[in-house]
Amino acid sequence: MDAHVAVTAAAVPERPGGGDPPVAFARYTNRFGTITSHAFLGAQVLCLLGMLGVVCTGIVYRKFLNSSLGYSNELLTFLLTWLVFLGVPRAIWEDSTPRLDLFRTSEAARRVFTGLSLGTVAVYFVYVSRESIRFLPVQSSFSTEIGFSAYWFGLALAVSSCAGLALVVLRAAPLVGDRLAWLGAAAGCAIGVVSVSYLNAAPVVALLIMFGLIVIGTPIAVALGLGGLVLLHSAAIPLTAASQRLVAATNNVVLISIPLFLFVGALIGGSGLAQRFARFARAAIGWLPGGLGVSNVATSAVFANLTGSAVADTAAIGRIYIPQLVRSGEYTPERAAALQSAAGVVGILFPPAIAMILFATVTNSSVIGVFAAVVVPGLLVSVAIAATSVITVASSGRSNVRRFSLGALARSAPGAIPVLCIPVVLDGGIFTGVVTPAESGAIAALLTLVWMGLFDGLRSISFRRLFESVRAALDGAVLALFILVNVSILDFGFASSGLSDSLVGFLDRFTGSPLTFLIVLNIVLLLVHTFLETGPAILVLVPLILPAAQAAGISMLQLAAVVGVNSTIGLILPPVGVSLYVASGIAGVNPKNVIRHSLPYVAACLVSLAVVTAVPTVSEWLPGLIGR
Repeated sequence: MDAHVAVTAAAVPERPGGGDPPVAFARYTNRFGTITSHAFLGAQVLCLLGMLGVVCTGIVYRKFLNSSLGYSNELLTFLLTWLVFLGVPRAIWEDSTPRLDLFRTSEAARRVFTGLSLGTVAVYFVYVSRESIRFLPVQSSFSTEIGFSAYWFGLALAVSSCAGLALVVLRAAPLVGDRLAWLGAAAGCAIGVVSVSYLNAAPVVALLIMFGLIVIGTPIAVALGLGGLVLLHSAAIPLTAASQRLVAATNNVVLISIPLFLFVGALIGGSGLAQRFARFARAAIGWLPGGLGVSNVATSAVFANLTGSAVADTAAIGRIYIPQLVRSGEYTPERAAALQSAAGVVGILFPPAIAMILFATVTNSSVIGVFAAVVVPGLLVSVAIAATSVITVASSGRSNVRRFSLGALARSAPGAIPVLCIPVVLDGGIFTGVVTPAESGAIAALLTLVWMGLFDGLRSISFRRLFESVRAALDGAVLALFILVNVSILDFGFASSGLSDSLVGFLDRFTGSPLTFLIVLNIVLLLVHTFLETGPAILVLVPLILPAAQAAGISMLQLAAVVGVNSTIGLILPPVGVSLYVASGIAGVNPKNVIRHSLPYVAACLVSLAVVTAVPTVSEWLPGLIGR
């Protein structure tokens, strides 16, 4: 939780002019909000376990009973809808939603922009709760195939938005007496209400409002949703359409795999499996000049094949490798953070990459085909980063040659078996079509639990550690899907306001040559990634560029690879640079001091991007080989 918005008694500002802060009141509101957050977490856990049970039951029916589990997809999307929307109030209360904090440079600015953020979030929940409640009677007249009313899908949004509004109020209440914070909150409410209900703004102005909300520190998902509401109002579209879009966005069975894959990654990251594989990688190649950095990249690549998340990859592997890189004498803390921030970005490119699932969702493409398209580019980026690490160590004069130990390799090999086997099962099942991505995630989760029990005698799957893994998976899934559902409003606003047509018209000028189009697209993507994270960038931009890309003759497979490799660069460089910030935090250094050491790795990613852009075969070969 970010310190600048933590709702604790210790964080409550003093009353201007003296006097004690309302400590008792702050403790009461904090306790009530925390209890509510935990209650929603418990309901989310039940939803995740229910999804895991439905997926596993479906596998048994299909593989052993030669039948199908009726209505399983609808049941899964129902559980996913509740899982996501129950997690939104928790994310707001715990301040775990992605945001930019560009202007919190002083105490006064921190208080003002905290209030601004709270005000805009409150307005968002006011509108969403109002429109979702209005839409419930319409939904109650429709029945689903599973036999119950669509009302229960819409109710998830209504509960979520009302609870979110209540928790925002609870977070703001302890700030009583802080005039700067309340001034910011009043300004945030005014900006939101005027923009959504009274400002018939041109589409470009609506976009500027949305980006302004992002800049002042409004959670990115909320800013995207408010931007969509402004566009809908400007196009005279009833705001009830927003609630329809929010609920419909989760009605996609492909998205079921996201929490399941994140669960696998959380299990492995919280157990000793990642450390065991790291020991094996160090024994295998760590003895070479610069080999410790290469083993870091190799471990990150394998771990990416289990989590599908660059942030999870950077955090889990960074805690293992960064201290060792520094102790080796080959890396300063800043250089170690730079290497780890680059090594972790391959989580975007290897299946089951969450970013590529989102890409497949918004383009209505085959998830398996998109996964296959980014494997070779992922290997290319990994090799480029590993080679750069060797070159930087050699040029620094810090290279230490270690003695190869066959005994160490033999002792560490058994511990690496599960980490090597699980990706084989996961990828093999997906690419051969034996199981769906969601089914492969469920199987990988069960296999991980079994391996953890066999190697650690059930010690590493204690209830506490298992619960922490479930919570991490739920948090990651909610953050990704909260942005996704709000982008669905924004995309509808783009289409209704004519912005989509304008962008397509601009890009159509370059569709005569596929290479020219991709060069222009790369420039646009690199600019977008300077202020939007991977998920929002893909969800916002890809639907807009898709028609022009198809007109230029760009295959969906190459487009996926180009978007994916572009995303790796955005994760390394500020101001968004999530991987950079995570690695710097682990190393205990200022991100500003890491940036210049990250530039060689950015250059390596740019070289890889140039190859993927100029040579379509890099992304199309493997899908063609497996018939996808």
